Amino acid sequence: MNIKDLYRTGLATVEAGESLAEAADKLAANEVGALAVLIDGRLAGVISERDLVMSMVDGADPARAQVADYMTPEPLTADYGEDSDEVINRMLEAGIRHMPVTHDGVPTGMISLRDLIALARPGPAGR
Repeated sequence: MNIKDLYRTGLATVEAGESLAEAADKLAANEVGALAVLIDGRLAGVISERDLVMSMVDGADPARAQVADYMTPEPLTADYGEDSDEVINRMLEAGIRHMPVTHDGVPTGMISLRDLIALARPGPAGR
């Protein structure tokens, strides 16, 4: 199955210079586990709930620490027309749970391992 049939459109984003507190607010408001990080409107990274947990372990002040300090830079991406099996394998190999989806090189959404696992569980637990 192609990623275009699975991923969440409407990319939730945060700017690299925003605070971790702002990122946490956006994660909650969008009900997602990761945000695409932008610099000058371009994809520069991903920040996830795991990254926020690591910032707390480091003792970072969420009101002052910036997203750029804890994001994963230059993230792997999935292409809109890519096969879901290929994406699952890349995510597992990289140890990541979220991957931005691009269409013609432009980020358009995010795919999660949960979205991909839902393929194997049709019905109420799946999509």
